[in-house]
Amino acid sequence: MKNDATATKKDLTSLEDRLDKRFGKIDKRFDALSALMSNFANEVNGRFKEVDGRFDKVDTCFDKIEAKLAEHDKEFRKLNEKYDHLVNTVDAFVSRIDRYETEQAARDYKVERLERWIEQIATKTKVKLV
Repeated sequence: MKNDATATKKDLTSLEDRLDKRFGKIDKRFDALSALMSNFANEVNGRFKEVDGRFDKVDTCFDKIEAKLAEHDKEFRKLNEKYDHLVNTVDAFVSRIDRYETEQAARDYKVERLERWIEQIATKTKVKLV
């Protein structure tokens, strides 16, 4: 047996034709896959743009919320200042009332003591009090 490794021009042309057909089919599949991937990428890109738009709306909403919170913080601080002022005012009034009640208790004691003295003087001098 003889190992014949020679190829003719016809053999090479035939091989070339078969390879061209196979690579042609592979090229078509590759083109189809490439188109499919391109469509997928375009759809994903479109969806990302939609999501970006939604995030932009959410960011706008958050900005509005932050602005409102800042306004509420200012109002809350004002209310705290008013509350502190009111508490201080009430505290001052309570302090004044406490001093007044203490003075009244001292006067009441003094009046009672004076009345006792008057009764004692009246009893000793035998003066009838009406």
